[in-house]
Amino acid sequence: MKDNLPKKKHPVLIYSLIVLMVACLLTGGYFAMCHYYEQADFICGTWINGSYCAGKTVEEVEAELLSQEMERTLAVLDRNGREQVLDLSEYGSEALVCHYRSQLENISAGQSAGNWIADTFHSVHYEVKPKISVSRVASDQAVDGLKCVMQARQLKHPEVSIQKTGNGYVLEDEKAFILDVEKTKAAVYDAFCSQEQCLDLEAAGCYRSEPYDQEDRDTMALWKKIEAFQDCGIVYLFGKDRETVDASVVCDWITVDENRQFVLDQEDNLILDAEKVKEYIAFLAEKYDTYGAVREFQTTRGDVVTIEGGTYGNKLDQRAEVKYLTESFLNNVREEHEPAYERKAWAQGKDDIGDTYIEVDMGEQLLYYYEKGTCLIKTPIVTGNMMRRRDTPAAVCFVYGKQKNRVLKGPGYAARVKFWMPVKGGIGIHDASWRKEFGGEIYKTDGSHGCINTPYEAMEKLYDRVEIGTPVVMFY
Repeated sequence: MKDNLPKKKHPVLIYSLIVLMVACLLTGGYFAMCHYYEQADFICGTWINGSYCAGKTVEEVEAELLSQEMERTLAVLDRNGREQVLDLSEYGSEALVCHYRSQLENISAGQSAGNWIADTFHSVHYEVKPKISVSRVASDQAVDGLKCVMQARQLKHPEVSIQKTGNGYVLEDEKAFILDVEKTKAAVYDAFCSQEQCLDLEAAGCYRSEPYDQEDRDTMALWKKIEAFQDCGIVYLFGKDRETVDASVVCDWITVDENRQFVLDQEDNLILDAEKVKEYIAFLAEKYDTYGAVREFQTTRGDVVTIEGGTYGNKLDQRAEVKYLTESFLNNVREEHEPAYERKAWAQGKDDIGDTYIEVDMGEQLLYYYEKGTCLIKTPIVTGNMMRRRDTPAAVCFVYGKQKNRVLKGPGYAARVKFWMPVKGGIGIHDASWRKEFGGEIYKTDGSHGCINTPYEAMEKLYDRVEIGTPVVMFY
């Protein structure tokens, strides 16, 4: 009975067969991958210029690299800081040609298809630069389009001269920096070949100079005198505004003859034109004088009103300033200067009202007091009687006095007030205990003799806070 039972297969034999099958599969897979990479030029783990190249041919990788944006432009900077960009793509597809073939073939030759397993577990990154072929003809054509090159070709007889500009007189020395066109062409060509992005012509040695003759030396000696004359260090202060007396101003003070030639004294020095100094001070007065001027004022009610005249404002003392500026200039004084005034307001500059003032809106019959931009007092008022032509004048004035317990007198009346602040002649701001109501349209038929009647409580606060000199803006 035992002899007829089937015999069990030995476990060792089964394991051996499994190992043999796995080995065959791995070997076959290995050789299959070897064959795959033999057909390609780059094995597993190969990165070139950021692109994964495993299994690709040299031609495929080169095509991919060439498809990336190639820099075909060059920014050219002349010695005056002017930049112009040259673009070789404007001169045809053959103007700049590049290829990677030789570099890629070298990388491929250094790889072995049989090493693909080891390379699977680590990456190798390559950075390659293309070989550039630049058309010298196209590069030279691009240089011919440079503005500095065109200007250099127009410069037949370079000279040294003194020219007047918006910033004063300047020395134009055409002999010191002459652009060498041939050196420029060579430098631009080399820059394109090396794929530079910017070329500084002066740093690249593209400029040359020519020797000076006696006339040039005389011109340069005169320029030294003009340069010293124009070097002024006076700055006028008008509140927040500043006026710098620099070369752009002083250049007009140099005396010249009818042919615009510089006039020298017996010691060969430049001569100051005194009338031009007066004209400059008159210019400053016209710009910054506000006394009696027409003003634009932003009201609390929201609109902008135009106000003419008044007693408030600045008026430059022109005679004193001509004397100061002439002496200070000749003595080479360098300082910030606050000018002298015939009339001096609360603040100086174009905005001489500032942020602390009294606003009298006679159209709305309201008075506001602003201190450092904040409205601290708002009150109804009664202004001049319009029916009797005693209108309170629209003007920009100022508080020129303060008095308590004053008796106001005029034709046919006498009124005792606790607080009195005159702003224009006999017109002022004061309390009016005889009035029971303020504001509205009372002023049209039952207004004051021209003063600004104010409730007692508001007037008391106003009197305590307001200083002499405070602007008072009155309008309808």
